[in-house]
Amino acid sequence: MTKPDRKVLGIITVVQEASDAVRRQFKLKADPADPHHGYWVGTVDIPTGATIEVVECQTSDRSNIPAAISTYQLIQDKRPSYLFLVDIGGAFLPDPETAESEAVLLGV
Repeated sequence: MTKPDRKVLGIITVVQEASDAVRRQFKLKADPADPHHGYWVGTVDIPTGATIEVVECQTSDRSNIPAAISTYQLIQDKRPSYLFLVDIGGAFLPDPETAESEAVLLGV
């Protein structure tokens, strides 16, 4: 059971670049209490003096089923007050030099 005044921000990411950016921005660390789901956790102090817990997880793949599973697990495990999907927008183009990787052009 969670405390009623406890605020948790759940963030789901899809691609590694977005996950890295969220972890860097919020200074998240791997959750040692739950290594099986790959959660990254931290806190943010807000101007009202309250502290919000931040939990990030990355989906296992880019499609609706892995996203649904990650969302369900995050909701069940961490009971977030808020839930965001944070990712890059746009299309992926196959990298002509390597078939297994994709070209992601950020900051253009």
